[in-house]
Amino acid sequence: MDASKKATGPSATACLVIDRHQRIIQWSDAAGKLLSITTDAAIGRHCFTAVGGCDSYGDLVCRVGCSAMKAVQDGRSSYTSAMVVDRGKIETPLTCSLVALPASAGSALITLTVESAGSPAPDRSSGSVETPGLTNDSALDTLLDLVGVGSLAVSMAPDSISASAEHTLDWLRHSLDVEAAELFLREPGSDDMLLSSVRGPDRAAFTQINRFRTGEGFPGLVLSQGMAIRTADLLVDERYLRTRVKSGGFLSYVCVPLRGSDGIIGTLNVATRRSDLDLERTQRILNWAGVPLAGALERASLKARLDALPGLAAEQAEGEIETLARHVLQQMMRIGNASGGELMVHAPGLRETMHRVAVGGIEEPLCSDVQPATEPACPVMSSGHGIALHGRRGDWPPRCQHMSGDNNVTHCLPLVAEGEPVGLVRLQYPGGGPSPPTNHLALLLAIAAQAAPAVKRARDAAWRTVSTDRVPDGTGQVDGQPFLDIRCFGSFELHREGRLLPPDAVQRRGAITLLKILLVNEGRAIPRDMLAEALWPGADPAVTANRLYVLIHALRRAIEPSSRHHKRRWTFICNDGDRYYFNPEAPYRCDIHEFRRAVEAGERQERSGDLRGAVDSYSAALDLYTGDLFEDEPYAEWCWAERESLRETALDVATKTASHYDRWGAPDQSIVYYQRALRLDPLREQIHRRLIEALLAAGRRSEALRQYSVCEELLRRELGIEPMPETQRLYRVASGNLS
Repeated sequence: MDASKKATGPSATACLVIDRHQRIIQWSDAAGKLLSITTDAAIGRHCFTAVGGCDSYGDLVCRVGCSAMKAVQDGRSSYTSAMVVDRGKIETPLTCSLVALPASAGSALITLTVESAGSPAPDRSSGSVETPGLTNDSALDTLLDLVGVGSLAVSMAPDSISASAEHTLDWLRHSLDVEAAELFLREPGSDDMLLSSVRGPDRAAFTQINRFRTGEGFPGLVLSQGMAIRTADLLVDERYLRTRVKSGGFLSYVCVPLRGSDGIIGTLNVATRRSDLDLERTQRILNWAGVPLAGALERASLKARLDALPGLAAEQAEGEIETLARHVLQQMMRIGNASGGELMVHAPGLRETMHRVAVGGIEEPLCSDVQPATEPACPVMSSGHGIALHGRRGDWPPRCQHMSGDNNVTHCLPLVAEGEPVGLVRLQYPGGGPSPPTNHLALLLAIAAQAAPAVKRARDAAWRTVSTDRVPDGTGQVDGQPFLDIRCFGSFELHREGRLLPPDAVQRRGAITLLKILLVNEGRAIPRDMLAEALWPGADPAVTANRLYVLIHALRRAIEPSSRHHKRRWTFICNDGDRYYFNPEAPYRCDIHEFRRAVEAGERQERSGDLRGAVDSYSAALDLYTGDLFEDEPYAEWCWAERESLRETALDVATKTASHYDRWGAPDQSIVYYQRALRLDPLREQIHRRLIEALLAAGRRSEALRQYSVCEELLRRELGIEPMPETQRLYRVASGNLS
């Protein structure tokens, strides 16, 4: 454009408010003077027709669904763009800033700042409007900062610590124009500060130290002193201990306490390489943003801790150690997005591992956690602190370096009740693992502290039972309880007389595979030749016959009651000549069989019209489905078809359960089951669509938008396709853009 036509003179600022359809609902006098439109003429008009801004090439910037409006509707707190407007044939350069308003989804406050000729457009990424004669303490700047914080507060994810933290840190980086933002959380039961989340391009520098003790480093000092720390000369500040951050050229740093209902629960920090950061305004905005963030974190933590315990009364929890331990482990794995985990329950006095639950293909214990008292103790059990093992094994505590598995990150978490170590949880992560490595650690430790008393009660009750001298009766049953308790979903586990059977209890490894094959066939007798072919495909039958006999002998020796009790009649591994089967009448419990019975019961109840009963049965079935069938046999052909069939059944049951809750007007419950269905098959677009509909029905619009993004990315990456038109229409509904 011709520079001679551009307006000159002092800057001016006009304000207007628009709704989610870009209609003007408030109009300032300054806007009327700037654009020569009266208030009556502006109200109800679309903002793009009133402003009509163009870029430097004369192309329209103001239009339906402009970049600024789309950014706000997609969850951005603010957006800034430069434009030129024609005021009576005089081209006036403007900076247009949109700040999302918290009152109504999609609505925004717009400020139009006239720039003096030749002056650079100010950075208004935070929504703070800098004009001559106005300082950062001006009423307008403070108002816009508060509007931004209000928008942040209403966009918090109510059930997710990670989502709330990352959203807040991204908002701070954008609003304050800084390179990095981070959140430290206080470790439950101690005064250590753990790095929970960091956002920005220099993550390696900020993860140099992930834990600070009280009085150590900026986070530890803020905790001990209860006061914010800020500096514009980080390089010479000896209190700051992360040397890589200093080497990266960062100059300004602000660290403020994050206060919850019980005092300081963490710190909220930002850093930049700029030396001119307005430290006072930055500290003020961090304090403001910390209020809704602390509330969201405490709500999410409380929900996670309550979800970690099944709905059992205290007296019912006694004796339910398997159910309790598995539920706690699965909840912790879900929170941390872990690929595998184990929960070990110690016998009183740490004499042995009394009970072990493993999920995610972890067949054998990751390490031997109970050692003789003369050896150095496990660092987690001796200190009571959780640890995140990552990086070079040579840097790990010596007692941890032998741990099995090649995962990049392992979390070890103590279960301590009434000052007594009662167990240990280990979680392993795929790929690069959580980033930073201590991400989720504070919440996982809070869940461990919540669950430990219940685990102790169940442990003590079970220990009193298994410590007595019990003798099986003639049927192989012990005190009315199944002699064998078998878990086939997830990693295989075999419990005999209430105790986990260790791997070395069965001298022949193939014997366990034989047991699995017999269990899958549910009492059907299988010829010897078919068993041998499943175990040793293509091998010489003359050789495999003797091998099979050896395996059967080893399996019977491991799991059958002693001969004096069954009088030479086999209780579990029976045969009819050369045909072998697992006795369905024996005193045992198997999760596969219970799963099928629960599904069949639900289908019968559904056909009879008892939908509430059907939902209860389906829920019980899904509780048993803790992972795919025999996850420790990922390539075995003999169980592939059965594994796929059971997964498809679980997927169908989860979807039907969610649909019933939809019809009953209970979207929060249906969301849980749609999410379970997608964990079984994340490429079912129809289930993604139903989940988005349920999230919208529950008023969780931001989560619905995120779910659409997950669906879209999965379909593009895995299948090379776009979402279907009906799914895209749901996105437009969620974003408020129905045009």
